[in-house]
Amino acid sequence: KRHRAVAAINGDFGTPSGRPSHTFAEDGDLKQVSFAVAPTFAMRQDETAVHMARPFETVTAAEHDDWPVDRWNFGEPGATEISAYTSVAGTLELPPANACSARLQPVGGRRWAPGMNGVAVDYSVAEVGCATSAFGAPLPGQVVLAGQPGTEGGTLVGSLSLGETVTLTWSIGFPGVLDTVGGNPLLLENGAIAVAKPCTTSICRRHPRTAIGVTPAGRILMVVVDGRRKDSKGVTLVRLAKVMQGLRASFAINLDGGGSSTMVVRGRKGGLKVVNRPSDGRQRRVSSSVLILKGRDPGEAIGAPLAPLAAAPSSRRAGKIAATDPASTGGLAEALAEGTFGPRLDLPPDLRRALRIFRSAD
Repeated sequence: KRHRAVAAINGDFGTPSGRPSHTFAEDGDLKQVSFAVAPTFAMRQDETAVHMARPFETVTAAEHDDWPVDRWNFGEPGATEISAYTSVAGTLELPPANACSARLQPVGGRRWAPGMNGVAVDYSVAEVGCATSAFGAPLPGQVVLAGQPGTEGGTLVGSLSLGETVTLTWSIGFPGVLDTVGGNPLLLENGAIAVAKPCTTSICRRHPRTAIGVTPAGRILMVVVDGRRKDSKGVTLVRLAKVMQGLRASFAINLDGGGSSTMVVRGRKGGLKVVNRPSDGRQRRVSSSVLILKGRDPGEAIGAPLAPLAAAPSSRRAGKIAATDPASTGGLAEALAEGTFGPRLDLPPDLRRALRIFRSAD
């Protein structure tokens, strides 16, 4: 309703703090990168191409030389890394204390990198310090870079000079993309079922589901399957892939499911209505959504002056994510820890907490 959407479905799996689990960008603003190898749904701004594949995220900082920014709103820097923090993370992700840090203030709007291979913004260095107390949360529009003292990353950040211009460029490896939302796992690849077999963890069993797909002609499919009801038992991941095959999708991704699965459609009289039957009996708070808008997205600001970015809701306002749901956060955490969709992962704190809650509930 806030974005005047024509229709919408829920998006990525949420963590207990309310943030998405995977790479997420909106209107050219990179919100976070992912800790896991997972597929993403992204569309070119001109809507001439759709991508449903693993993103290859890169963030670079350019001053006299180009150097990588390894994390973006997703964890403290490692021994050789540089991390970046923006206001979107709010109280969920603050710059670390006792780091070499630099506060960057935007001095220009977003623009396309050469070949539209990413989004670039120029910043001026407003503050630099090493081995000091934490900088605190960045103000809207600002970015704080941080590296551990005595490391290569810390040395690079600490060497920045006040007033110096630094250009930050982000890309997920797909040209012309301003928005992306992740999910897990990939259901279809070139029309063939891509779900891991055998899949025995709880997330693979029959549950309410949400999926997004694309046909060879470029038609976008937004699908919600109800479940946990007498009249609808839900589907397994493999069955969901077959449903998407039946709709002639060539690529499809599983999004957050269980009680999060929700579809909203604007009726003829202009009102928005939930058209499925969420298994919680009501809408659940979700980390992100995929919206259909009527006409051009007014929020896309490529080439325009960079307006201050609104901070994300605090974790208290974001609401409690259902970490015990086997088709949602809890099931994703279990699957990643068990290596269901690839190598076993050392989960970030949010999902480690979800896994503890999930297993204790089970």
